[in-house]
Amino acid sequence: ELARADTAEQMADVTARIPQLLVQLVAAGNRHEIVTRLITDIADTATRRLLALAEAKLGPAPVPYLWLACGSQGRQEQTGVSDQDNCLILDDTVTDEMRTGYFADLARFVCDGLDACGYFHCPGDMMATNPRWCQPVRVWKGYFNGWINKPDPEAQMLASVMFDLRPIGAHVDLFADLQENTLEAA
Repeated sequence: ELARADTAEQMADVTARIPQLLVQLVAAGNRHEIVTRLITDIADTATRRLLALAEAKLGPAPVPYLWLACGSQGRQEQTGVSDQDNCLILDDTVTDEMRTGYFADLARFVCDGLDACGYFHCPGDMMATNPRWCQPVRVWKGYFNGWINKPDPEAQMLASVMFDLRPIGAHVDLFADLQENTLEAA
């Protein structure tokens, strides 16, 4: 149903049934990791559908991008109530105009859609709508290198969220090199 929805409101009607599904899954004796994986799969599907709707509205992306989940969605440990933690990795050819125009609009559309579906906006602003988390690959490499090389309290907090990054939609190849370099450095 989520994959066929035409609006965030239609999607919200579907995600409103998550608490009932959660009760059924737990009552059936499913293991915790199975339940959280299934609940996370719903968030992933909602995110992918919102990305498709955003591109239908805004047009194709001007450069390759990748939407990623972090935090509980990134770890595939979501429960019935969760905020959203996400980011965008952009191809290094992106311009500031593209980043603050098209990609800011894409992020707003998807994050607001997720909020309508019950994945409320992150109180700590760990979302793609925050310009800090909508950056080209080269900036992300700098972030991770900084967090590893200077593990102050903020770096430790950010690493605890961002080291859980998991690709959700678009160009996964933008993540492969970043992940490989980061894991090697860590």
